[in-house]
Amino acid sequence: MPWLSEGFPELRDALPTPRPYRATPSIGFCGTLQREHYRTPTLYRRLFRRHRNQYPLAYPHAPGLRAIAVEHLRSTPGIECRFIERERFFGGAIRADGTLDSETHHRTRHEFLHNLLESDYALCMRGAGNFSIRFSEALSVGRVPLFVDSACVLPWPNLIDWDAAMVRVDINDLPHLGTRLAVEHRRQGVEGFLRRQRLCGEIWRRFLSPAGFFKTLRDQLAAGKL
Repeated sequence: MPWLSEGFPELRDALPTPRPYRATPSIGFCGTLQREHYRTPTLYRRLFRRHRNQYPLAYPHAPGLRAIAVEHLRSTPGIECRFIERERFFGGAIRADGTLDSETHHRTRHEFLHNLLESDYALCMRGAGNFSIRFSEALSVGRVPLFVDSACVLPWPNLIDWDAAMVRVDINDLPHLGTRLAVEHRRQGVEGFLRRQRLCGEIWRRFLSPAGFFKTLRDQLAAGKL
């Protein structure tokens, strides 16, 4: 089951205005980059104590992949990078005791949304787990994901033409991430970029919003397709 984003309440369910096409595409990211080698969580150390060689299977791409992607993008001419690097998950809004710092959460969440809205594309790739919460959140505001594919399973592949909605780059092709984005941005042109943004918002509304996901699930079950 995918991560279901409820969208952003402050937008009052209104899809933001599509970004105008510019010759130089902008790419946004707001989050932690895991610059240091990822430390296998205590839970996994306990589970795999007798099978330490399985650590790489539990976290096959964990060490600093986001940081690597960001540096490749920054070094690519012809794209504008709008990155906000956080030192801690959730912008530090989750305290050490597990409680939520509401003031920090409100501020960092606003910065996160602003970063999405003010960028043409959103860098979406796995963190510790092989999924991206940001992927669904980008779609919810009609922003095009620059999706780094780490053998992720995307929802409703029989119903959604994912490659029409996003720019997909295989995780083994990270050195060419920025080039792939620039080439695809030029290829689609003004109308293609506008169409893609609208498609992203429509996909979220129909298939990935909580109401859309469960309606689709009901319909697919009723049709005997699941």
